Order: sequence, then C-alpha cells, then structure tokens
Amino acid sequence: MRENIALDIPYPKIEKTIPHFLTIDEYNRILQYFFKKATDFSGLRNLVIIMMLGLLGLRLGSILSLNIEDIDLETGLLQIIDKGRKGRTLIMPGALCRVLSQYLQIHDQKEGPLFLSKRFKRISLHTLQIIFKQSADELGIEKHLHAHLFRHTAATHLNKVAGPVITQHVLGHSYRKNTEKYAHLNPDQYAVYMKRHPYMKGGIT
Repeated sequence: MRENIALDIPYPKIEKTIPHFLTIDEYNRILQYFFKKATDFSGLRNLVIIMMLGLLGLRLGSILSLNIEDIDLETGLLQIIDKGRKGRTLIMPGALCRVLSQYLQIHDQKEGPLFLSKRFKRISLHTLQIIFKQSADELGIEKHLHAHLFRHTAATHLNKVAGPVITQHVLGHSYRKNTEKYAHLNPDQYAVYMKRHPYMKGGIT
C-alpha cells in the first residue's frame, strides 16, 4: 500500500465560518421586489436602504445615522460616519442617485435624519428587521436577510471587478485583513481553478 503523500502537504488556514452572500440573481429579485413597492414614501425609503446595503455595503449603524446633509446628488457623493466616528466619502451609483432624488423630493425635511419611520422619527433597527423578514418570506428566500449579508454581497461582487484596494475603501476598513473576511474567495475564479485542478478528474493511485 502506497504512502499518502497528501498528509505532508500544508493546508491554508480556513475560517471557521463560511461567509454567506447573495448571488446576482438573488439580489436582483430583492431589488425588483422593493422597486415594485416603491410607490410611496416608505416604499422609496426601503428601496434606497436596500440599494445602499447591497451596492455600497454600508454598516447598519451607518445606515441608521445618515442625515439628509450627508447626500450630495449633484456630485453623486455620500458622506459616511463609521465606527470610531471616522468620516469618509463614497461615490454613489447612478441608479441609487436617481432613486434618492425621488425619495428626497417627497421627504418633508431639508435636514436631519435621512430615513424616517411612519412616526417621522429616525428609523429603528427593529423596523429594518421587520422589513428584511417580510421581504424574505414573500420572496421565498431561505437565507436570513440582514445587513451583514448585504455587506458580504457588496464586498464579494465589488471585489470581482474592482479588486481588494477599492473594496477595502468602500467597506471602510483600516486593515486589508478585515476586508478579506468579507471579500472572500471569488467563487467564479475558484470554480474555474477547480475545473483545471489535476485531482478533480481522478484520485491518488
């Protein structure tokens, strides 16, 4: 019986938990769901939130603390306050700017909280959780929708086209290693690699 040489091969450290993210199709389904409901103030508000979460990967705390003054639609820039009260500027996609413009046109205030509840108070974490659960139930999505899932989604798909440096800036990480936890291994590139792997076509004899 031959000795198994694979036992001596060092393996890379593997994270204990595998980050979950939405596929493009899943995220598009969610966007379409909120787009169809964006017929009033609350509907437009929810669509903007889902776009900010899935396209920019904003932390939930950043979403909840956004003010109208943080938005500059003329330049397409968004001012973010992250952990540790660190400020940074993000470029918003054109689609997000257009929806934001519609939302701000029917917003009663010119300054103050960007996202308001039905009682015209700053939207709460509990309200967002209800929005996530209701949309997942109606869409039949098995994955538990939460802000971190959208953050993983934004990081994964942005990393595919922009690379780790830009992804790190968008996520607001001080250290690259923190970004790597979110922008995990590109699943498309990994699939191509595994198809070419010599041991995928046969075992060790």
